[in-house]
Order: sequence, then C-alpha cells, then structure tokens
Amino acid sequence: MFKSFLHQERGWVTITALFIVLFMLMIGGLAVDTNRAYQTKNKLQNATDAAALAAAQFLPDVDEARAKAEAYLAIHFPPENYGTLILEDDIVFGTWDAVAGQMDQEDAPTSVVIHARLSNSELYESVTRHYILSLFGVKAWDIDAISVAGSIAAPLENCVQEDLLGNLTDFLFVITDGNSDANWQSSSPGYVGDVAVNGLVARERSSGSFDYIGTIHTNRDQLGGYQRIINNNPSTASVQYNQHGLLDMLEADLEHAIATITDLPVTPGFESRSSSSLNGLDVQDGQGRVYVINVTSGLSSSSPINIYGDEDDLFILRWDTNPSVPGYFGEVRFSGGGGINPLGALTPANFVHVAGSLNSSGGGSNLSGVLPYIAEIPNSFSGGGFFVGYWLTTGDPSKKFESSSFSNARFVGGWYTSATKFSMTSGTAGVHVLPTRRPSLGQCEQNSIQVANRSRLLR
Repeated sequence: MFKSFLHQERGWVTITALFIVLFMLMIGGLAVDTNRAYQTKNKLQNATDAAALAAAQFLPDVDEARAKAEAYLAIHFPPENYGTLILEDDIVFGTWDAVAGQMDQEDAPTSVVIHARLSNSELYESVTRHYILSLFGVKAWDIDAISVAGSIAAPLENCVQEDLLGNLTDFLFVITDGNSDANWQSSSPGYVGDVAVNGLVARERSSGSFDYIGTIHTNRDQLGGYQRIINNNPSTASVQYNQHGLLDMLEADLEHAIATITDLPVTPGFESRSSSSLNGLDVQDGQGRVYVINVTSGLSSSSPINIYGDEDDLFILRWDTNPSVPGYFGEVRFSGGGGINPLGALTPANFVHVAGSLNSSGGGSNLSGVLPYIAEIPNSFSGGGFFVGYWLTTGDPSKKFESSSFSNARFVGGWYTSATKFSMTSGTAGVHVLPTRRPSLGQCEQNSIQVANRSRLLR
C-alpha cells in the first residue's frame, strides 16, 4: 500500500500550478515594487534639488539655508510618514569645486550639498517598504539622492529685471476660479477698470445695479451672471468673449507670481511683523529698493498704516499667520478706514500683497494717500476697508480656499484671485491703478537686498 502511494501521480498539476503562481507573484512583485522604487527615487531627487535650490538663495546664512532645506524636504516627505531623511552632516556648505567634485569649506559659503536618503539604518529608519516582495522576505531597498546648488549674483553690468506680475496689472480684477460662488453685486459706489473672469469655471452671480466703467473679458461665448452689469451700463461697459488665450495667460501669471513671491527670502528685520508695527515705516533714502515683509500677526487694522518711501521702492507683503506651513493662512481684515496708506513718493503700484482670505467692513474716513485715485470712482463714499496695491489671494486653505464676503471694501490697484468663493457686496468699490512701470525684481540690488540672489544646480 505504501508503494502504491509513492507511485500516485494525482495532484501534480495542482502542485505545479502553485509553484507557477508563486513564481509569477515574485516576478509581478519585482516589477511593481521596482517601478515604485524608481518613482520614489525620482521624487526624492526632485525634492532634494528643490531643497538645495531654496537653501542656496539664503547663503551665506547657513542657519536660514539649513532651515529652508529641511522645510522643503518635509513638504514632499512628511516626517510622520517617511521618518528621518537627513541628518545634520547630510547638509554641507562651502564652495563647490566642479573639477574635483568636492566641497571646499569656507567661512562665506556660496554652495550647498544635500544628501537625502530613505534608509533602514538605525539613524534614519525612513525606508520605503515593498508591497509584494515583502511577502518573500525582501523588505526594502535603500534609496538616496544628492544635489548640489550654488548662489549666483549677476554682475551689475548684466542687470536683469524679472517681471513679477506679468499682465495682471492691466486689470482691476482677475478671477481664475470662483467655482463655488463669484458674487459681484450692488450696492456699490462703482468700479473703474477692466476685469477678466474664467467663465468656464466661475459661478458668476450679480444682482441690483451699480456703475461700472470698463471691459469684462471672458473665455466663454456668453457672460452668464455678469451680463446684468453690462446691461446696466450700456455707455460705459463692454464685454469681450472667447478670450481663451488671455485667461490662460493670466492664470499662469497668477500662479507664477504667487510661487515666486512665496520663495523670496525675507528682508532682514521684517521676518515676523504685525501690521500695526509697519505704521510709520519710512525708508526714504533716494534709492529704489525691494522690501519683502512677512506679516504674521495683527492681520486686521481699523486705522491707516502709513508707509513712506521712494518712487522706485517695491514692498512685497506676505500676509500669513503660519508661514512654516505651505499656503496662506489667516484673514486680512481692514475696516474703519484701515489699510496701507502710501506716502512720500509712493503710490498703490509700489505694493504687492499675497494672502489667503480677505474681509472688510465700513466706518472711518478715506486714506489720504489714495484720494486722487478714488476720485475716479463714479460715486463718492467715506471710509471702509482699503486694499491698496496689487493683491494676490488664494482663499483660505483651511476653508476649501474660500474667501470671506466683503462689506465696504475699497480696492485701489488690483485684486487677482484663485479663491473658490467670494462675494463683493454691501458698498464694495474698486478703481484700477496702472503702474508707471511693472513691479519687477532687479538683480542689480545685491548690496541692498537679498532677493537679488538666484541659485542653480551645479551638477
């Protein structure tokens, strides 16, 4: 009977099939997990390149450069999900010797090398684990990425002006989203200036009647809810349909401007300011300079914020209560005649702002520095919340990128937004201010401001 059992051949197909299935699982697992590893490698390399480029802009301040590099890596590889990618010795500063392929240590470094890794070693514990190969005992592969970047200062005789806002400043309003609600209605003292709206996305809505002087540009073949505005102002308002190229360009300009401004190093002394601390700021010295200011507290003001400067000065204000987290948090709220008041040789065109959500209410009196501009608005008014300059907003990241409803908001310059929801009502008004020269970042200002620094990968 035992001999008979040994000679049995029944079931061999099942056993062979099991081995084939296991073999195919291993081959499939190798393909899936290898592809995932290469994707992770590319992601890690891109994140390391971005971290190195960001860090190089802050050199020779190694502390700021290191903090910026760590922040960039944390955005793409959150420590709570990936663990530790870099140790202190993995970021090295100095001057890069391209011939020798090594970093020379110096007191005033111009370059940075970052070596990030996903490793299962005791110090890192940041390995990328496999989905399928782990079933066969292959737990993980170590992945690393190295990037070298250096800070560059353009020579004075090779000065380059980088246009900061593109074609946005040709408009009073640019609306690139508004998919939840784009409400523009009465009552209002009126609006003066051209408007561009992504009619393919925005949920346009208007009611009542108010004065409007300008042209509305849309990428649709009809104007939707804003047609009422044109109908109510037949002699002063017009519309341009099917402006696909224009709206695409403006949306790209807005995204580029916000990204560029977000990455600018802050001007020393303006790292974390309240809006009230800027009142009385006087930088008049006869030279045009760029000031990058982080407003991290006191985003509300019910009184004038008087700022004095020269005609070629540019103030870039980033309104954000949590600058360490990507996105613009907090609500900028002006009321009772509050807002930036441009004095000295300044005009609204000397100010560029980036923020999340805006809000306003009435009361107070008009700002002295904008009286010539608001005189163009068809009907007079007194007080309100003044948004002076060019405002770029994203909506509140914590509230589905929506913006608050305006009450007695006064736009003097331009408002360009990708917010998903907003409402201009209750006395809101606006007048476009065309800049005498487009806001730009000049690389000739190295001695006066750090924003002249640029960086590039060195390998």
